[in-house]
Amino acid sequence: MKRFCLVLFSLFLLISFVNTTSAEEVVNVDNYAYKSIVKIKTFSLNEDYFLKKTAEGSGIIISKDGMILTNYHVVIENEELNNSIKESAYQICLVDNSDEKPDCSYVAKLIAHNKDLDVALLKIQNIPELNNLQTFPFLNLNRIDNTKTGDQITAFGFPGIGGDTITITSGSVSGKVDRNNIRWIKTDAVISFGNSGGAAIDKNGDVVGITTEVASDFLGSLGYIISASSLVDWIDLNSNKSEVNNNLSDKIINFTKKDITLGKSDKFENKDPLFSITKPADWVFDYNGESDLFIEKSGDDEGGLVSIHISKVPYQARIIDIDGFFRRSVHEQMLSGLTSIDKSEVVNIAGHPAKKISYFFMSMNLKTYLVPVGNYLFDITLDYGYDNKDKDIVDNIISSLVINETARANEAKEYSHNNPKFFITSNDNWVFSEKNDITSPLFLVSKVDSGVFADIGIKKNSAETKEMSNKEYIENWSRKNE
Repeated sequence: MKRFCLVLFSLFLLISFVNTTSAEEVVNVDNYAYKSIVKIKTFSLNEDYFLKKTAEGSGIIISKDGMILTNYHVVIENEELNNSIKESAYQICLVDNSDEKPDCSYVAKLIAHNKDLDVALLKIQNIPELNNLQTFPFLNLNRIDNTKTGDQITAFGFPGIGGDTITITSGSVSGKVDRNNIRWIKTDAVISFGNSGGAAIDKNGDVVGITTEVASDFLGSLGYIISASSLVDWIDLNSNKSEVNNNLSDKIINFTKKDITLGKSDKFENKDPLFSITKPADWVFDYNGESDLFIEKSGDDEGGLVSIHISKVPYQARIIDIDGFFRRSVHEQMLSGLTSIDKSEVVNIAGHPAKKISYFFMSMNLKTYLVPVGNYLFDITLDYGYDNKDKDIVDNIISSLVINETARANEAKEYSHNNPKFFITSNDNWVFSEKNDITSPLFLVSKVDSGVFADIGIKKNSAETKEMSNKEYIENWSRKNE
């Protein structure tokens, strides 16, 4: 089964920042406007503290020193429990040729953001071993909205349905509407989910707004653009701020170096956990994060696929625990009612005992291989392609897999939490795993009873429940979840 990625993002248009620069420094709209549009990949830490891609969108370079304008929702993720901002890191892809994949060898730091305006500023950072650009092509911002219904505009961005290259569409202004103190420009230019942060440009080459929303019904769709005129004051006020300190800066730089190196290599090597795998020259690595690797033949939708997902477990995992870990994963994704195990058998992968689990998901019969090695669990999925046409290639890729056991973590027997404050200890039959998730910070596993586990979650009380006793709360929860 070929990998499909459905990315539902709003569209955005990047606006340019008017500086006292010469006209020659500004990109020409007819030939090179696309060079000022970037793809933004947003990363944060998953529950196992691995760097994981959480969003993709577009952005506009609005100054020669690499200031990027984009949407808030492309680069900011709010925690559900307390609405705090989750720490994120950004990989930036620059376009040199509109018909080629962008160069994703840059990173960026957050400068400022505003949720109400759905806007944010980033600053491009060079990675010395990969690049050293001192000036960047940029677009000017249309500070006064002088567009009229019927005016022609061009939209630039990276919609999910557009593949890896930049997408450019044309249309006209279809009207305007004011909402929440923001001027919105309507357009019939084709705008698709995933364009968030992309630019809408007028015939003079100025950015008229950020393509932000798409409304559709059975008769068609209409794009909504936040007018640049609604954002210029905020941009002027915030563009000179210093970069926000970020604990993920080194992680995103190292990840980007490895990501770029993979484009020139047929061998993937990882340090923690320690493993390697080799591919044919005409296949590609897709490194989606520190815990996710895909190997496939580029451009072949009917071809085979190898995917590897890595998760941490709180003690040295055993074969007898695998079915339980699989059920927990299904439970976490709230797919228990749609998934059932058909067969579970012991096999050998890369010299390690593993479980081959065949299961039904919504009438589809799927297979996955789960390989426990030390404190890590490798989830490997193989797809031989249409009519098994790539079976030999996929099998050869898997035969090249080498997994070495890394140092084992100490088993945790106690845990304390500050807000809300609680403390928990266990006997030798249970072990804890602290998670990078403020709504579900702790995972407990029984070492005696296979498949028995518990998650401790934190949830805010509502007006209905905050005065209840524990017994009343449990009874209320049980009634609602019968």
